[in-house]
Amino acid sequence: MWPHILGNSGFKKVVTKYGTAITSKKGTKRYYYWEGDPDYILILFNASTADGDDETVRYLREFHPNFSIVNLIPTVAGKPEKLTEKDYLFDQINFQVIEGVLNETNIPVWIGWGELIKKKTRILLPKEFRELLTQHKERLVQIERGKPGKWFPMHPAFAKINIPVQELKLARFDVKYVLNYD
Repeated sequence: MWPHILGNSGFKKVVTKYGTAITSKKGTKRYYYWEGDPDYILILFNASTADGDDETVRYLREFHPNFSIVNLIPTVAGKPEKLTEKDYLFDQINFQVIEGVLNETNIPVWIGWGELIKKKTRILLPKEFRELLTQHKERLVQIERGKPGKWFPMHPAFAKINIPVQELKLARFDVKYVLNYD
């Protein structure tokens, strides 16, 4: 799946203890991460680590061992507070990776960026991204919260606080929420 991406001299493939990552040459951006033969793709906010050794990924691994992750922001930053204003700018390369991942697979797409994107949706979710999600709307899922869909789908890092992994369930995510973001 990735020869066309790895052919770009700006990327490197990093095999870690847990999975594989496609990062920038310097390792400051993680464009794609996967473990096993993915049964679902997560779209999260930002890459906490390049190697997949963080709390969120551990929770995901416990839920199901075969997954992949793309992020709205490819910058590796352990905490969102460490992101700078320039990290929030639309990253065309990252969008191309997300587009490739979604277009080259038919597996469910787990939306889990959480409320971290509040007040940043115009920058993080431009028209091209919203159109891409609309094309794949039948595959979109989110963490089931016992209520109809929410504007901002729960991030797995917050789910692990309140939902034991054995009780975690996924439900359909309605793309209309993304289309209505300000």
